[in-house]
Amino acid sequence: MIHPDELKDDVTNEFERQGEVPPGDAALSALRRVIAGFLRTSPLQAPASLTSHGAIGAFVGACPGWWVRDLSDYPMVASLLDDVFQEHGITGPAPELMAMLHRLTVGILRGRRAPRTHAAQLAVSDWVASLYLAGGKDW
Repeated sequence: MIHPDELKDDVTNEFERQGEVPPGDAALSALRRVIAGFLRTSPLQAPASLTSHGAIGAFVGACPGWWVRDLSDYPMVASLLDDVFQEHGITGPAPELMAMLHRLTVGILRGRRAPRTHAAQLAVSDWVASLYLAGGKDW
């Protein structure tokens, strides 16, 4: 089973490969945990190295603007992420981790050109939060 810390160099290198400046350690740890959660729960049958490389590239590609402050095009995401953690009976992650989850979620929505509806924002928020939980140490 893959551990988020095993992805540290690969995720940082992927940001550089895509021409982006990697975020700080806290943000990277949140992103690595989401990627690990995806790899742990993915139904893909490809070899682990291919699946891992593809997932890392896709998730890093979804958050090239992790440093952008304006996330107003999908205004409900922050509160929906909070709601998802509360529904699972779990305290949400620290603010700097939650900020990265917020930016990642908006990046996915933007990348998919998702509608700005409550349903779309809830679905992706729930998915990202669930992957974050699946990437935890207690999985």
